Amino acid sequence: MLAVLVALAVAAAAVWYFAIRDDNESATVHGSGTAPFSVIRPSGWESLSEEELSALPGSPVAVLRESDGNGIVVINVEPPSKASLAQLSKQLQAKLSEQIPDFELVKAHTVQVRAGPALSISYARTQKGTANTLLVVPAAGHLYTLNAVVPAGQEGAAKEAGSILSSFDA
Repeated sequence: MLAVLVALAVAAAAVWYFAIRDDNESATVHGSGTAPFSVIRPSGWESLSEEELSALPGSPVAVLRESDGNGIVVINVEPPSKASLAQLSKQLQAKLSEQIPDFELVKAHTVQVRAGPALSISYARTQKGTANTLLVVPAAGHLYTLNAVVPAGQEGAAKEAGSILSSFDA
């Protein structure tokens, strides 16, 4: 399962290259009945349509993108894990370091989101020039992963991506 989470984090960067439309004017993005969740979409961000989501690798349940292409958040859902957040943190950091050659850990800690306690792993991709955050949220009988990717220096997009992550509820 950890390999899947890491693969999804890597896939989030690949999603960066897809064109994303937004047919939904609502500021709240909702998950399906089988994976219920919500996040608040900031002004200037767009959501992928169901059709676009179905064409992506990794089967994300939602993708939000900053309109100018300066940030992306990919949301996936996995079966629940019996591992604690501390155990997941150690395992995921090791996998990310192993699978991403330019991985540089910034901070790993427990944070509070609307759904409850979550694991946040922030890291830089030194060669890609991106700031990344992997948020892992055990909630509603699932393990949700939210991957945020923002180009270095895009402080506004980084703050907005952070607001999406902190708004996660399930």
